[in-house]
Amino acid sequence: MSVLNDMTPKQLHAKAVEALNHQNIKQAHAYLVQLVKLVPDHADGYFLLAMVNINVGQLVKASKLIEKALSFNDLIEYRAHLAKCYALMGKLTQAKSCIEKVDVKNISKALTADTIGVVLSRIGLHERAIVFFQQAIKIDSSNADYFYNFGVSSKFLGDLQQARIAYEKAIAINPMQVAAHFALSGLGQITSQSNHIDRLLTLKRQPLNADEQLYIGHALAKEYEEINDYDQAFYSLLYAKKAKSKQVGSTRSRDKKMFNQLYQYIDSGRLEQKKGVVDDSPIFIVGMPRTGTTVVERMLTRHEEVHSAGELHDFPLLTKQLSEENSPHLLNDDVLRAAERINYELLGKTYIQKAKSVANCPSKFVDKLPLNVLYTQLILTALPNAKIICLEREPLDTIMSNFRQLFASNYSLYHHSLDINDLCRFYMQFKKLISIYQNKYPNNFIKISYERLVESPRVVGEEVFNFCDLSWQDDYALIENNHRPVDTASAIQVRQPIVSSNIGNWKHYKNHLEEIKNSLLTENYNLNK
Repeated sequence: MSVLNDMTPKQLHAKAVEALNHQNIKQAHAYLVQLVKLVPDHADGYFLLAMVNINVGQLVKASKLIEKALSFNDLIEYRAHLAKCYALMGKLTQAKSCIEKVDVKNISKALTADTIGVVLSRIGLHERAIVFFQQAIKIDSSNADYFYNFGVSSKFLGDLQQARIAYEKAIAINPMQVAAHFALSGLGQITSQSNHIDRLLTLKRQPLNADEQLYIGHALAKEYEEINDYDQAFYSLLYAKKAKSKQVGSTRSRDKKMFNQLYQYIDSGRLEQKKGVVDDSPIFIVGMPRTGTTVVERMLTRHEEVHSAGELHDFPLLTKQLSEENSPHLLNDDVLRAAERINYELLGKTYIQKAKSVANCPSKFVDKLPLNVLYTQLILTALPNAKIICLEREPLDTIMSNFRQLFASNYSLYHHSLDINDLCRFYMQFKKLISIYQNKYPNNFIKISYERLVESPRVVGEEVFNFCDLSWQDDYALIENNHRPVDTASAIQVRQPIVSSNIGNWKHYKNHLEEIKNSLLTENYNLNK
């Protein structure tokens, strides 16, 4: 401590920066605490303290420290990182307000430009985001992450060739940029003569951590699928998920407790006495992922009165926040039990404000987070006039499409997808739950068959629009004419006409699904032969 007491503020600041650059978080913290003690209005001292807190996952404390830094010096760099904190906490409205007036021409640091781009991308504002990624690359063309982020927004905006070039540039700079390898495999134009399999196999032989295995294994699976080698694709999926599945453990017991708590709420009616907010604007599209939710969203948002809010995490995050439950999981039986003490009027009001800010609309908006289906009763308690459209797909197609999908590994609600048997059990519980909801809430909750949707899009589309009290036009089914950005795994498919060719895709993997088929048949599920 005597050494710190002998240092000047300038020396403390320099030492703190050096310590942070070397990931010596504890030492950096000591320097910075001494710095702001000596100079209570040292803006950069508070900002760097925020960086320390971000490093240890203390986002709330970090955001307050950056707010204090901004009170002394309103720098774009500070605003960028405050917006990042807000975005990571799911506070997208605040994130947007932090940076909406920032002029990209005033940014001189590549990291600041990239940070703002990432926040805008997370909000779904890809047309704005891409300008900031371009600025980051202009300032520093040696950073693989900047090219990767530029590629992601290019893909969501429909410029696949620009995305492909950006991903290849990221890989050239850093061959271990595993996210770029995975993203590149999803852009198509892969043949038996032109693919990235050898390059991916070389990476697979490297010592990879669990998250890197997820990316490389899924990339290999996608490329093997494209050349019709479905056995190798399946083996690649098993490889991809093995280490991460072992790391997080089986979800079966946790999922069962969560669903049982949902059933208890339905049976008891305990939430029915709660008061919510009467508002006709929200439309929720829910279901298992990869079952046509984006197709329905693209139809709905062709209507001039309907805007997309994307896949918002606001309702789950607000539920967790207002429940005051300290569980490490966003949703489990503990959070659901605590949901009884939520002020549902406040939940509904706050959610509407946030969603409308993101969707940038005064009228109806679509929230397309698939697993909001688990919040159905909470949604209809907080927002009794909400419309909920639930997609369902043939069992084996649903299970395989989810097993083939790479979900965010830090989002525990999707951990069941790491093990195909856990995934099968989750699907069975999902099917039971949505049947109960359809019977309980016939005016608010509708089930839509994926197979009917893609085979008769105009017929099913009109049913959906009538359910939402919207006027229908046949050309709304032409989703390829919807030119708004798409920030989901279906970004490429939904820029093309609706097709039914994905029905029965599970059959490519039938040699590996006997155990799953038997589990489904035992529970009397009808399977597409």
